[in-house]
Amino acid sequence: MTISVGYVHVAIYGFMAVLCVTLFLSFQRKPALAWLTASVCIATAEVLLLGRLTSEGAKLALALCGVPFAYACVGQTTRHLYAQRRTPPAFHAVIAATATAGVAALSGGLPAIVAILMFNLACALAVAETLWRIARAPVLRTIDRALFVGMTATGGIFAARLVSYPFLFDAHGGLAEITESDIDRALLAVNGLLAGPIVLLFIAKLVAGIIAGYRDRSERDPLTGLANRTAFERLTVQAMRGNGALILCDLDHFKQVNDRYGHSAGDAVLRRFAALLRETGLDAARIGGEEFALIAPERGEIEAAFIAEKLRQRLYNSHFETIDADHVLTASFGVARFQPDSSLQSLIDQADSALYASKNEGRDRVTLHTPDAVPQAEAQRALAAA
Repeated sequence: MTISVGYVHVAIYGFMAVLCVTLFLSFQRKPALAWLTASVCIATAEVLLLGRLTSEGAKLALALCGVPFAYACVGQTTRHLYAQRRTPPAFHAVIAATATAGVAALSGGLPAIVAILMFNLACALAVAETLWRIARAPVLRTIDRALFVGMTATGGIFAARLVSYPFLFDAHGGLAEITESDIDRALLAVNGLLAGPIVLLFIAKLVAGIIAGYRDRSERDPLTGLANRTAFERLTVQAMRGNGALILCDLDHFKQVNDRYGHSAGDAVLRRFAALLRETGLDAARIGGEEFALIAPERGEIEAAFIAEKLRQRLYNSHFETIDADHVLTASFGVARFQPDSSLQSLIDQADSALYASKNEGRDRVTLHTPDAVPQAEAQRALAAA
């Protein structure tokens, strides 16, 4: 018993269409999933309709009306996946004009090779958009490279047909001479079979991105947008594979802000301080009510203390519309260094002890934890002299 390649295509595209629709309805109707679903549904409809048509001309006309636009939808899927700018409308207009020219050539009695070439050109242009977008991604992971290879193979088939067919077939030959040839059937079959793995790769990247988004939201403090305690511990453990420093900071007398001006004013202060932390370029976290942390990999404790001192000064000189102009906000800082053999809890304890030393010595200051027996006063003098 033999199984027709057409039936295989119907099964592949049908399964992909059902899968894409299910994912689209399940994952908050993501735009990338919407475009991918549209592409697969167009392809599925094309395969089903092509199986019912007997005229080669009708089949080519249907393909001209659908296949380039299915690949254009893939391009839009890629745009949303990689968060890139919209494609200039003129580019899609060229694809549409090329496909339309192919239909016109087919119905106008021009040589069949003209319509075939227009079909391949329209498809090659649409695939080129996807390749261009993947190539522009700032970071290419394994799945991105696999997508690039798959789409290159797909586009390469259209490009090969575009270049070679004028030499392989008689310019005045009939359409059936081309569409029923072994080479045309083989190339289209390979193209169709490539679609399944490519769609699965797109789905895998989409789902991975959705899961990463959920994880990111679960590890973010909703008020400030900084990492929360869970993310802080994970990021710190990652940074502790090398040398660096941890900065803990606490807003001084913050309860007075809430009691005097209300929680809305307090929230505004927390958001503003979080913005100052983000401007350092380091991983920042809110690990308590008014307690924050900065992770400074590949930095010594003195350099980290400079960062903390700059933050202290910026907060001291900041003005907040929600509190009185004469109400000066300050913060206390504790700095501890870490090495690959450090433990997370001991590092936090060391930075915490330095933070409490700052508070016990009058607040609004930076204190270094010095486990190497360097006198604290010497470290403070080095910081003040910088």
